[in-house]
Amino acid sequence: MQKTPRIAQRTQHFRESIIRNMSLVCQEHGALNLAQGLPEDDTPEVLKTACIEAIQAGYNQYARTYGIPELGKALAEKMQGYYGLTFDPESWTTICCGGTEAMMAAFLATLDPGDQVLVLSPYYENYRAELMMAGAQAVFVPMRLDAEMQYQIDWPALEQACGRRTKGLIINTPHNPTGKVFSRAELEQMAALCERHDLLVYTDETYEHLVYQGQHIAPATIPGLQARTITISSISKSYAATGWRVAWAIAPPEITAAIRKVHDFLTISAPHPMQHAAAVALRLPDSYYAELLSRYQQRRELLCGGLARAGFTFSRPQGAYYVLLDVSAYLRPHENILYFAHRLTREAGVATVPSSAFLEKNDRAAWVRLAFCKQPDTLSQSIEALSAWAKARV
Repeated sequence: MQKTPRIAQRTQHFRESIIRNMSLVCQEHGALNLAQGLPEDDTPEVLKTACIEAIQAGYNQYARTYGIPELGKALAEKMQGYYGLTFDPESWTTICCGGTEAMMAAFLATLDPGDQVLVLSPYYENYRAELMMAGAQAVFVPMRLDAEMQYQIDWPALEQACGRRTKGLIINTPHNPTGKVFSRAELEQMAALCERHDLLVYTDETYEHLVYQGQHIAPATIPGLQARTITISSISKSYAATGWRVAWAIAPPEITAAIRKVHDFLTISAPHPMQHAAAVALRLPDSYYAELLSRYQQRRELLCGGLARAGFTFSRPQGAYYVLLDVSAYLRPHENILYFAHRLTREAGVATVPSSAFLEKNDRAAWVRLAFCKQPDTLSQSIEALSAWAKARV
């Protein structure tokens, strides 16, 4: 008798996260972790206090499935104040368990099997797996890398990628892993493409407050986009609360109604006390974001300056908190980039993420991603270790 397969076919087409796995490799070798975007700063005291107070006040059972009213109201106020985006939180918002769940709920709510979504590459690795679990297909459109290791959109390729089954486009700005911040002109050109092909827009704006060049422009504020955009962000990065798992999806009411149904059966509701604390987070004064940006600008300069003095070639990010390091001079013959990242962790004592985590079928792309959401001492030690490692191989 032939055995019935016990493992679903969908799981055969995507892997476990390379990013999270590199943190495990880091722990195994006692290395410095510049791989995963885990902030070494603690969550602000005011937010921890708000969470504790919410727990002690009894907010420990299920919250309203799509989010507590206080958080929806705080989100609407913040989006209007920072971006001029006006919406009714009672009909436009869904509070989710992290940005990953928000994106997954958005895909499941709007995509049918066989639908296609355009994904600019390099891309955050979760998108591919989430689209596959939704039965949809990611259509990867490579960006062009210029002489300064800055990525530019290949507009003819993006237009050509639009087909009969194309239903959406993911806009991740500031961009992980490249650090690109999409300009207003680029977003307007994307809006024109979406209108021509009647595409939905799924945004990932997790790094919205970490912009060093230019400014963060919420895609939904571009004329023609709000009615077709699902705006996704979270408290994870801006408030050093990656473990709290509070995020949101903002979309027109008919799309929100579908997202809420999916979200309800995926996770029921985001953590109740953390939602109360998140409402406090969204009402922090402008000075909080100014200090946050200043701190990360200093860390960006610390890492980039150290890499430059050591003679490395790298990207200087416009936003987010990652640097792409060119390691082409250090790859052994026929060595793939994943194996190199493991070797670098062992030999240099610094964990990174290989480019294969962010690219489709291109493990010879010779760069790794470094995260600078770390304390200055961690960054200084990492620079010293990488410099010594590189010098020993000259």
